[in-house]
Amino acid sequence: MYVEDVFAEIALRLSNSRRAFGGKLANEWHLGFIASVNAQLLAGRALSVAQSEIVLRILRTVETDLAKDHANIGKLLQSPQFRQTPYQSVRTPREVRFMGDNVLGFRGKSDHLLTKDIKNSGGNDEFTLKSRYLWMRPQFDWTYKIWLVRVNRFNLYKVKAFIAKHHFQTDEAVEQFLQDCTADLDAASICEVQDDVLILRVKDNELLAHWALDNAQSLSL
Repeated sequence: MYVEDVFAEIALRLSNSRRAFGGKLANEWHLGFIASVNAQLLAGRALSVAQSEIVLRILRTVETDLAKDHANIGKLLQSPQFRQTPYQSVRTPREVRFMGDNVLGFRGKSDHLLTKDIKNSGGNDEFTLKSRYLWMRPQFDWTYKIWLVRVNRFNLYKVKAFIAKHHFQTDEAVEQFLQDCTADLDAASICEVQDDVLILRVKDNELLAHWALDNAQSLSL
């Protein structure tokens, strides 16, 4: 009996009823992790060392339930045997950086909950759908392996909560950007003339900001 076999049984029972094992694994994180890792195993891929440690913790959580059908489960947990030796994965730190144009770039080790949360960090859905020119949903850049999230009034606090929840490391530029965004909420934009130059300081208004950029060459005093 191998760890992967018992884990596959757990995944099967949960797919039939999320209340299997007395609901011990019924929370969103467990269900998502088990489904994701089971798909990985079905594809013939080995577990990483980090994944194997979590899998063993899950088995221990439902050890009493498993013992009804697996008399040797205790022995397996004391001396785990794997069909494929777990590989040592590279731990990539989670970092967020300011990319300019109100965009933050997120990179690092991902999981199903992080991906779900970052997709939900796009702000107001109605605004997103009706104003694609001004707003983009979070996008994954496959070249640089980073998530790109545009920040504005609709998702500022979602983004700040996301950074804290998933422990992303920030730098001075990111901290300053988020502080400026918070300070500019509901702030008035300013138009003034300096040395025959029309200067627009646009705050918290992407529509006005893009209009100014598009018409900068045609504006005259």
